[in-house]
Amino acid sequence: MKAPGSLPYGIRLWLVVTALLVSVMLWSRPSHAASPAHRPRLTVFSKGTVEGSEIRLGDIATIAIHDETQRDLATALAAVSLGDAPAPKGSTTLLGTVILQRIEGAGFDVGGIGYSIPRTVIVERSGRLLQREEVIEALKSKLNGKEAEAVKIRDVHWTQDYILPTGQTELIVQPLGKPSGGKLPLRVSVRVDGHSAARFLAHAMVDYWKEVPVLSRTVDRGMLISPDDIQLVRVNLNNQPSDIVNAVEDAVGKQTKTRIAAGETIRRSHIDIPPTVERGAHVTIRFVRRGLHATASGVAVEDGQADQIISVQNAQSKRIVQARVISPELVEVDPQ
Repeated sequence: MKAPGSLPYGIRLWLVVTALLVSVMLWSRPSHAASPAHRPRLTVFSKGTVEGSEIRLGDIATIAIHDETQRDLATALAAVSLGDAPAPKGSTTLLGTVILQRIEGAGFDVGGIGYSIPRTVIVERSGRLLQREEVIEALKSKLNGKEAEAVKIRDVHWTQDYILPTGQTELIVQPLGKPSGGKLPLRVSVRVDGHSAARFLAHAMVDYWKEVPVLSRTVDRGMLISPDDIQLVRVNLNNQPSDIVNAVEDAVGKQTKTRIAAGETIRRSHIDIPPTVERGAHVTIRFVRRGLHATASGVAVEDGQADQIISVQNAQSKRIVQARVISPELVEVDPQ
């Protein structure tokens, strides 16, 4: 006998089955976010090129989004660091497993991202060769009005090639002393996007023009040079001996040791001028290289006037070096 108010067995069975079916349908229906068709899609290339010093995921991959709600996610993914970039014009290889680990290490759930990552990825860094023309232009900008008139740059040389990263390039060229033998020693610093990219020594091949005293008439041996005997002529010092007189006052009143023809420059060795440094004098040798200074004791092998290149023997090593006379006690080896 049925209890009062109870439903027939067939209806109760139908209700139970319907409830079970609804539960199964609700449990098995995929959510909108988990659907593969609606996930952001990461595609990593097998080869990519970067410009900066760090490899970012966005440099070697594309990230496709389904809608604008995924825009921030895609931006964050693109910024994931994959490590340091190689040297300019160099390359490195990344493993696909390492890329995936980097993504997970950055806090992303790779299960919510569709991705295609090759087994290995070759990453190259763009770069360019430093050109001589760049250094020449920077040197011209460095020289002031009078220096620019005196020094005519023909070329510039350094010992090795320098590969620079791409970016905003700034060159700082610093002359080290005066031209000698047609060469002007330089220190070159290169910065790219505010970061140091290269630093090295170089030398410019130059013509060095200067007004110097020249005899207006022939002066015989033993005669005194008067102001009327001198005129100033602009000459290329590269074509002159290293000991020519540069100032009128250094020649006037001096007695000649040999006959000097009209139109000739006046060499210190041809007139009676006490040397700034005498042969056998003890001097300090100053070495300058890459911004560093060192000194050593030495002995002059020959007489020398100020600014003249003479041979000096290092007192300790006994090596003979060529040095410029700075004062009676000091000579300096020019940077090479």
